[in-house]
Amino acid sequence: MDAIPAQFHSALFPQPEVSIEELLKFSLPSQDRNATTTHPSVFFTSGASVVISTSNIQLLRTLPIPAQSTINALSDHFATSVMESTSVLYAHLPIDNPSCSVRFPTWVIAYWLHISRLRSSTILPWKRAEQWLANTLSTTGHRDLVANARSILRDLPWTGTMLSFTDREPITSFARYLSSDWLGTTHIDQQLELLRIRLFREHSIHEFEILTTYIVNFIVQAHCRHQHDYPTNQRFRHIRARGEELSVSGCQMRIGGVANVNENHWVTVVVDLRSSTILYGDSLGLSENDIVAAFSWWASFHTGRQFTRVSLPIGIQTDTVSCGLFALSALTHHFFSDSTMVGQQTVSMEQLQSFCASGYHELNAVSVAYRNPEPH
Repeated sequence: MDAIPAQFHSALFPQPEVSIEELLKFSLPSQDRNATTTHPSVFFTSGASVVISTSNIQLLRTLPIPAQSTINALSDHFATSVMESTSVLYAHLPIDNPSCSVRFPTWVIAYWLHISRLRSSTILPWKRAEQWLANTLSTTGHRDLVANARSILRDLPWTGTMLSFTDREPITSFARYLSSDWLGTTHIDQQLELLRIRLFREHSIHEFEILTTYIVNFIVQAHCRHQHDYPTNQRFRHIRARGEELSVSGCQMRIGGVANVNENHWVTVVVDLRSSTILYGDSLGLSENDIVAAFSWWASFHTGRQFTRVSLPIGIQTDTVSCGLFALSALTHHFFSDSTMVGQQTVSMEQLQSFCASGYHELNAVSVAYRNPEPH
């Protein structure tokens, strides 16, 4: 597939430095919803293409592009066809549209593909986030939080990967905070990372550890399938290193994390060496499955103590998607007893606060990177 000439990028696409808010205002061509029944070969011709001028750039930015499935078929056809094609037609347009006979350069297929991906993977999630903010403001208020969220959309660059978090996820993944979707592993780990930072800043004695979801999962795996070779299996060297910290004489550490149950539910677990207890919180009040057993085994292996199960205070969830917010809130409350635990009526506020905390953390990192660019 021919590449889009670099000199046309600034005219055809939003630039990397523009904000999410500016991205959503950028005029992009619409996209057909239904795949065309026209054979891919009809889109290609051997005639000379038009010279790309300012007017033709404007035409490209306004003409509807084909459906994603059609673009994929055209890309495959262009790559495998033995025919020499020198230009591309907008053959999906109605026949009475004069633009359907304009011969464009073959790189227009790459342009269609880029626009289609931009619309589906970036524009759509942020448009849904905008609508979620509007609905939240109209139904529950939170005016200040909504204003803060919108200020982040005005300032945060729309593209690239995150600079502030350990996992360098795409910026677009932030949009999930502002939706009715449940929080994925990326978002749980971001909030755990922010909690860890807060603990280090505000606790004078750092006898705590916040585990990533990856480490929590490995402890459960070790308990369920690898107790026999846990002491020597190199896969578990990371959790062994953390476990060895517990074995230090006089250790009063508390280790907390958020665990995934059955790949569809988040719960909270804390190992408290001060009382030799495993605290467990589930916003649905379900059985702890393997989580408590795994952490009891792991803590006992490294300390030689017996641990008892204790209920961790947690809010009661009545929907099917907010478990991550409840689990994180319970963990935060355990370390900061003056923090308010989320309830079902405050879920949207908690989502907004999570987005704002992550967004401002990222903006600070972007600001530092802007002031101190890496040397070339």
